[in-house]
Amino acid sequence: MNDLAQGLAVGPGAVAAPVAASLAETGRMAWVDIVKAAGIFLIVFGHLPVEPLVAKFLWTFHVPLFFFLSGYLSRPAGARAFARRLSLRLVLPYFVAYALLTLIMLRTLDWGVLRPVLTGAFHGTHSYPGFISAPLWFVPALVVVELLYFAFQRRLWALYPVALGVSLWLYHNGKIDLFMSVDLALLGLNYFLLGALARSTGVVDRLARVPLAAALLAGLGLAVVVDLALAGNVWYTGGAYMRSVLGGVAGIAMMIAFALNVRESPLLRNRAVRFVSENTLFILCFHGVSNGYAHAFVSRFAIEGTLLKSGLAAALSILLLVPFAMLFRRWAPWAIGAAPSARRAAV
Repeated sequence: MNDLAQGLAVGPGAVAAPVAASLAETGRMAWVDIVKAAGIFLIVFGHLPVEPLVAKFLWTFHVPLFFFLSGYLSRPAGARAFARRLSLRLVLPYFVAYALLTLIMLRTLDWGVLRPVLTGAFHGTHSYPGFISAPLWFVPALVVVELLYFAFQRRLWALYPVALGVSLWLYHNGKIDLFMSVDLALLGLNYFLLGALARSTGVVDRLARVPLAAALLAGLGLAVVVDLALAGNVWYTGGAYMRSVLGGVAGIAMMIAFALNVRESPLLRNRAVRFVSENTLFILCFHGVSNGYAHAFVSRFAIEGTLLKSGLAAALSILLLVPFAMLFRRWAPWAIGAAPSARRAAV
């Protein structure tokens, strides 16, 4: 266990954080940009009308992917640095987003429910009737995961079997959407730890040097996810806990392997992909608003096929958020969990 702990002790990370510097001399991990941009597109797309099988396919892995990336991009930190980073990269942006979404929704809210709505921020789960926006559950869940992982770094690895046991019990008893989304956090912890382990072992770097292996892994991952989707599996509920975890891992492997094979493409290695990658937290928090406008606009046209219509709406939904993300990165990067240097980069 000590060897494993040393291998995983690479510190706290967050989906909000800018893409980490590569260990290689390239300075950036292009595959991370591609995976993050593709992953947030799939999340936006998954919140639009899609066929049931497509929804099961997406919900097998697209959220676990971000837990994995948070673990992969994590960094070592002492207690004070950890608290500061967690507060600035996740907690503060969560409350800012919650407050802004409450203001946006004021015109549709009864003033009598405003207090329960604001209280919902401290419940951190969309099962609470006043929770302002369902996608925000991910942020409290990731905070829980970060806190647990920090405890693990302090040689409290005995907590993981306990967390796993609680997660198994909650899963098999259908206990979902709990306070601070702790049920989903405990599931997500598995993917976070897998990401930290992948980083410490350098497995992705080794896979990148063998394109054929990456291509085969992408195909295998796709086959597993499709098979599990046909069986009705999604990451947070399904027939079996380990099958759920397997589906998430297969989807993560599929996405990473695909990104490794296309990372040199000029079409994907550009500023647009990088910008979306760096603003996944902002898009996650606010696409619930832009989705409605995007879908309403696309629906005005006679577009055949639900997938095409929702795909176009997802792209438009993200595009609508770009100018707002730019404004925040220019004038208030702290509000969206961006690094202070984001202001200079936006100039």
